[in-house]
Amino acid sequence: MPKEGTTETTTTEYVKEDGKRIKKTIITTTTVTKTADGGYKTKINTSTRKQEVGSDDDSDSGAKGGKSKLSDKMKKLNVSDSDDDKKHDGKNDMSNSNTKEFRSDLLIKINQFRRKHQATGLKADSNIDKVAQEHADKMLKKDKISLHSGNYGQTLAMKLPRPSGDSIAEMWYKGKDEYDFKRGEFSSESGNFTQMIWGGSKSVGIGVASNKDGKTYIVALYDPAGNVQNHFKDNVKKEK
Repeated sequence: MPKEGTTETTTTEYVKEDGKRIKKTIITTTTVTKTADGGYKTKINTSTRKQEVGSDDDSDSGAKGGKSKLSDKMKKLNVSDSDDDKKHDGKNDMSNSNTKEFRSDLLIKINQFRRKHQATGLKADSNIDKVAQEHADKMLKKDKISLHSGNYGQTLAMKLPRPSGDSIAEMWYKGKDEYDFKRGEFSSESGNFTQMIWGGSKSVGIGVASNKDGKTYIVALYDPAGNVQNHFKDNVKKEK
């Protein structure tokens, strides 16, 4: 049975277009509401963003790009819960202990999935944690998913009501069902899964911000970045 609420996820791919390195991100918003007859209605919206992050000469196997430039054409993505008239509370209501617990639960689950796919566990990086947390706070304040401007790989999500850390990893992992291991190519449906288990990524920083109503923004930043064109077969392995 589906659960009422709104979920936002992003998948990110690095591609080359006209000699430039482009970060291509697909944002998917899924809203589940209960109907008068007791059933459920699901609405899915998808949008794509492109961001230039450097030229071919700036990349080393695609893991790092040149200086990032946020696109001036990025449009505001509005996300609302079931009460459209309710004023958004942009204050992070999570305590330090709850944030630490969420980070720990998410990282443990991510590394469990990585080991299943022949990848070493990610190491928590406190410096990247700070960057990720700042971005999570920013998204909550502005009430929208937005790309981080750095060269990290990233998996982002918005969830209502407030989720647990391991449930977010499980949500990203569902993309495995949409990934074609034989082709070894990026797809928007599997991009969170492939970044999460990307063998070349070694460190991660996690940020989470949630208001008193339970609207929660989650950021995981990976270093080096994954989802690099032409490197999927070497970094995304089948389960042992």
